[in-house]
Amino acid sequence: MKKNAFSIILLLLVFVTLTNCSFHQSAENELEQGKRVYLDGVFSENEWTADAKIFSFEESEFVKSRVYLKHDGNNLLLAYENLDIKDTTFLIPEFFIDTKFDKGEIWNENDFWFHVSAQDCYCKGKPKDFSNCRPDYLVWRASPNLPYNGAYEAIGVFEISVPFELLGISLGDTIGVCLSLKLYPHEIILNYPETANADKPISWKEFVIK
Repeated sequence: MKKNAFSIILLLLVFVTLTNCSFHQSAENELEQGKRVYLDGVFSENEWTADAKIFSFEESEFVKSRVYLKHDGNNLLLAYENLDIKDTTFLIPEFFIDTKFDKGEIWNENDFWFHVSAQDCYCKGKPKDFSNCRPDYLVWRASPNLPYNGAYEAIGVFEISVPFELLGISLGDTIGVCLSLKLYPHEIILNYPETANADKPISWKEFVIK
C-alpha cells in the first residue's frame, strides 16, 4: 500500500514538473499584445518595459545592448537599447522574420530582412539586398537613422515598427525571429539567439503572436 502511495506521489510530482516546464516554454515564446508606441527614438519605460519581451545580446567590449520585442495588434514593435557605446562604434540594427516558421535550411519567400542605418532597407525572399533602401519608408518605420553624411553619432535607442500587413501575418500566427546588431567598423555581428545564423531560418527563435 505504501509503495502504491509513493508511486502515485512520484507520478504527480513528475506531472507537475513537466506541466510547469511546458507552461514556462510556452510563455517564453508568446508575444502578448502591448501598448502602442510613439516612434521618436526616445526610450520610454512606459512604452516598453511593462509588456515587451527583453533579450540581451552577448556582451561586447564596445557596447551593451538589448532588444525589446512586442506587438500592438497591428504592428511588430522593436526597440534596440544600446548602453556604454565605446570607440565611436556605429550600431546597425538588423532583424530577420520567417513569417511561416517553416524552418527552412535556406531562405524562401516567407523570409524578410530589415536593416536600419542611414537608410532603411528591407527585402523579401533574400537577405541584404541594399538596392531596396530609402531614407524614410512609409510601409515600415524606424527612428532615428544614422547621419546621412557619415558623421559619427552615438545612438542609444532605435525604435522600429513593421505592420502585420507588410509581413502577411496576424494574431495566432507562429513566426521565426533572428535579432542582430552590427558593430562598425569592428566587423562584429551580435545575434539573438546567440546560435542563430541569419542565412538559416531554421536557427531562428520561435514566437507565437498572441
